[in-house]
Amino acid sequence: MKAFYSTQFVLPLPPGHRFPMGKYGALRERLTAECRDLTLEQAHPASDAELALAHAPDYIAAVAHGTLEARAQREIGFPFRKVAGDLDVGLPDGTGDAAYLDALDLALVELDSRFRPDAVFYLAGADPHEGDRLGRLKLTYDGLIARDVRVFDWAWRRRLPLALSMGGGYGHDIATTVQVQINTFGVALRYWRRWQNAAP
Repeated sequence: MKAFYSTQFVLPLPPGHRFPMGKYGALRERLTAECRDLTLEQAHPASDAELALAHAPDYIAAVAHGTLEARAQREIGFPFRKVAGDLDVGLPDGTGDAAYLDALDLALVELDSRFRPDAVFYLAGADPHEGDRLGRLKLTYDGLIARDVRVFDWAWRRRLPLALSMGGGYGHDIATTVQVQINTFGVALRYWRRWQNAAP
């Protein structure tokens, strides 16, 4: 399975900045050591001009310098303006595993009733984890693994290719964020191996 990373994404942020850049190196080290079926390839970094297509220059500068005011922040950060999706599911602060997974199950059923996709792009956020500083949900490691299994299984049963992107993750202890993401890669690898062994 191929995975892409970019060392250029690791910005030189000021000391004490809340965005934990160290998680990327830690994640890459663990993936290299623990996931033998994973091929890590370096992704092409976005240019300043490409970033400006999605984000206001003053917002980019504020994020890079750690000066973004709290009122300018939203739940996730980038992009500056939150765009409504075709199917958004609001969950109250403190939502745990059972309620989250019930909501996910209903959302996947709803997706089936709306359209037949050609592919799945899965943004697997780590910020729902109970140890996250910014996320407001309270999912456990097991709950997040169950989330990942549901999404991968939904794509698998429909024989849909799936592109995975890691997202979020601001754990009080960065090791918890890295563990959430390692767990997601573990689920991805299991389904990738299953896909490789499937009859054509």
